[in-house]
Amino acid sequence: MTGNDDTLELDVSGSSARQIAQNLLTLADSDVDYNRADVRVETEVATLNPSADGAGADELVATMLAGVDWDTHPPTRIVVDMSADDTAEESFSPPEDPSEGDRMEAWQPSPAESVRPPRPGTRRKAMLVSLAKHGPARAAELADEIDYDRGAVSNDLSVFWREYGLVERAQTFSPGGGEAFTYRLNDHGRAVVGG
Repeated sequence: MTGNDDTLELDVSGSSARQIAQNLLTLADSDVDYNRADVRVETEVATLNPSADGAGADELVATMLAGVDWDTHPPTRIVVDMSADDTAEESFSPPEDPSEGDRMEAWQPSPAESVRPPRPGTRRKAMLVSLAKHGPARAAELADEIDYDRGAVSNDLSVFWREYGLVERAQTFSPGGGEAFTYRLNDHGRAVVGG
């Protein structure tokens, strides 16, 4: 990383990947506060893809990677993309002429004080996996995707936000009135899905 460049991109493959993994994010410029970090670590048996947004994103991803047993699962390829941009979510402006499903406010972080992952093999876990695969969704869209009751999915998404600390939400436009939200995984939710 040099000078005024606010993006660090690194792609390492082959035998040097394991060495790089030992000090993965120490390659970044310590004077830059990265607010986005995406890492893809490929091994012979799996692919890990931890990512984080917000202040200290590089440190959060490093913490996620610290739990990997590199001796048992040596990496064959590592791709790191970290950036520090000045475009903050606080500058969000809703559309002047919204359509159904348009986001009407900035993303709201979860008010949960701790993180609680759902049990593997449950509908709730399938919901998180679907959000990871398809991106932000409203309850009706997610219910259709996993073929489950819309009311139960809506309730579970609310629980993910309010109690489990796994998603962010934003109010979306609904032509019929009433409250409608779109949900997306936060850093904790992405870590749960990746784990």
